[in-house]
Amino acid sequence: MKGKKTASERPSAYWEIQGKQARLSLALFFMLFLFYLLTSGILTGIVFITLGFFLPTFNFLTPGALLKFAILTLVISTAVTMLNFFQAKKEGVRYILNNLGAYYPDPNDRYHLMFINVLEEMKLSSGLPELKGYVLPTVNLNSLSLLDVDGRPAVAVTEGLLAEASRDELEAVVAHETAHILKGDTQVLTLVCSLAAFYEKLFSASQTKDEDFRQDSLFQTQKQQTWSPF
Repeated sequence: MKGKKTASERPSAYWEIQGKQARLSLALFFMLFLFYLLTSGILTGIVFITLGFFLPTFNFLTPGALLKFAILTLVISTAVTMLNFFQAKKEGVRYILNNLGAYYPDPNDRYHLMFINVLEEMKLSSGLPELKGYVLPTVNLNSLSLLDVDGRPAVAVTEGLLAEASRDELEAVVAHETAHILKGDTQVLTLVCSLAAFYEKLFSASQTKDEDFRQDSLFQTQKQQTWSPF
């Protein structure tokens, strides 16, 4: 019958979107587990082989050693996967928003108020129970969608976009980002970025320790030169 939408054409209910997001999260968790299983297997294998060189009585190829190798690899990969995954879901988005300098739109600002109104309209038209908004402090014209710290969908736009775009253009931008949320793309990208933020924080922490060590070394050198200039 003409005009009747098929099941694939009808908009997804929010519970269907949540179900899809749960399946995508499970798939990402499994892929992350396989990555750590391979990595920990290689590292544990190197340790066991090295032990064989230094301990003549240790034979890596015995059934007992292989069983210990398999158990140790499985325990390490499971523990690291759970740590990385749940830490990313809990703190990853907050870390990303803080790095971007995101903040809530100000109702007293007319550009921000227009953004708030567009978000409300898009929330009603899309069927989402909530659609939060963030503003990014940059003059560039850009936008993104993400799942907030509490798992609620959100759209972020830049100050430059709010200043330059008309209401129709802003509606098109927010509609585009909302479509990513409804398709489940936002769930995957937010989780992937949050997982990557875990390594970025580790890298930043190691750099901070190196810088602190260099500063301490420089201070000690300057102190020695002050007390013993010759």
